[in-house]
Amino acid sequence: MIGSIRQLIERLGSTSYALDKDLQGLQKSALRLPNDRTIPSRILGLEQSITEAASFLSWYLNFLKTQLAPGANYQRVVTALRVLIMIIRSGADPSLVGPEDKAGKKKGLLNWPPSVQVDLFDKAMKRVLIDCLFNPFDDLRSMAAQVLKFAPDCGGSLRTILERGLRGMNTSGRARDADGVARSIDLWFHLAVKCSPEAKIEELRGLAISAQSDQPCAVDWVLRVLELDYLKVAREDFQRAVRERPIYGLLSGLRLIFERRGIYEYAFKGPTGKFIISQILKYCMDIWRMSKDILCFVSPEGYVPQEMMDEEAEEDGDDGMDTQTVMSYCWRAVKESRCAVVYQFMKDHSSSNC
Repeated sequence: MIGSIRQLIERLGSTSYALDKDLQGLQKSALRLPNDRTIPSRILGLEQSITEAASFLSWYLNFLKTQLAPGANYQRVVTALRVLIMIIRSGADPSLVGPEDKAGKKKGLLNWPPSVQVDLFDKAMKRVLIDCLFNPFDDLRSMAAQVLKFAPDCGGSLRTILERGLRGMNTSGRARDADGVARSIDLWFHLAVKCSPEAKIEELRGLAISAQSDQPCAVDWVLRVLELDYLKVAREDFQRAVRERPIYGLLSGLRLIFERRGIYEYAFKGPTGKFIISQILKYCMDIWRMSKDILCFVSPEGYVPQEMMDEEAEEDGDDGMDTQTVMSYCWRAVKESRCAVVYQFMKDHSSSNC
């Protein structure tokens, strides 16, 4: 099916481009041969064929939005995402592909006539793709993030979706919600750097979705939320942190950012960058100090104090907080705060004195 759709897109782009060339030739012939009465009808036929191609592509993109809507089954969503990547790379939306040719035009795999080209990332498409960041399936979340990285921006909705994702993660504690938050953070940082790829960290600190935004950049926002709303709760009330503040979504977002190749070279150089790195390393040590007694306990079964379990049961009316819940919180927190930041930092600065 995917192969057939790929052939359809290729045929649509190639034939519409050929029809447009023929149309331009006939329009020039009409000026040279005004008495040829067959030319107007041929021009009309070509215009109708090109309009049909444009209408079909527009209809198909709207159809793909319905396949990406929340609640759609796995087969529909994965097919729609793969097709979207094909359409983007084909050059149907000329603003999304590159590199530029000598004339300064961005080139895709196919040449589409201007009358068939589309604005792929309209408001509705961005919304359904952002919702896909919280899909239950890991590969669909990854593909949705890949598609969104082609977008010039995500409008003002990404911050709202991220905050909504945090509320969902705090409530459910599910890995899919945490992964959705992480991918939203990574996308936020990607779009900020994309708007100003040569920006220094001092400039990136003032970026959000666009260079004109006065909101903090993704890394600053994560560090502030991490300190004020997650680590602070964990230090004061570990039970509440386990129940209401799963920390791994934010840490996983930082991990995705710091796994980028050359991240320290273009974004975190200088004193300000070193300060951010030191803050992250400090938070990693705080997480380990809070988790090591639990994770290093000789026999973790029954480690949770009985009074904690009883209190939880009275509040929620269930079996209370068990050892597995606490162990899962600690393991995930340590897992996401590990190597990605520390190892990559040490690898990139093994010969420096930071």
